[in-house]
Amino acid sequence: MLLAVVCSGAMLIAPELVRILGSQKYVDAIPAVTPILGAGFFAMAYNIPSTVEYYYGKTSFIAIGTVFAAVLNIAMNAIFIPQYGYLAAAYTTLGSYLVYFIFHCMIAHRIIGQNIFSIKVLMATVAGLSVIGAISLYYQNDYIVRYSCAAAVVGGVLVWLKKGVLADFGFNVGKGKRS
Repeated sequence: MLLAVVCSGAMLIAPELVRILGSQKYVDAIPAVTPILGAGFFAMAYNIPSTVEYYYGKTSFIAIGTVFAAVLNIAMNAIFIPQYGYLAAAYTTLGSYLVYFIFHCMIAHRIIGQNIFSIKVLMATVAGLSVIGAISLYYQNDYIVRYSCAAAVVGGVLVWLKKGVLADFGFNVGKGKRS
């Protein structure tokens, strides 16, 4: 969830980041930042289910998933880049890492016989990240809407911390007596 919040924040300030860290010649690439950040989310999240594979010595699944995701990405790039240009590469990367993440979640489930994530929390996290991504793309030229959304995300996280909603993740913030 923390990774999703960080990715959401980066999505919402991406146009300014590109303008500050890049130059005017990179402004046309701003729409590619959101799907690349989404791909980064799934690339990092994959590390959680893959740990199960490492622990149980089933590392052949790591290789299988990697090859499958790479072949999928190359195939989608071959199909979509000629038609849609470099922006297609950002979305094919997102799709490939999503499939990669799902593959490893399924393998981890098969190995240990249970889900390692709360499906409800995972779906809500991915849905929230998707909504933030859509807002950041649609309102890329309206910083007021994006920054208002960023403030709402921060406010939501603070409320969750206060109410202890993150207890499922081992966080005990806001619970117990304070000294």
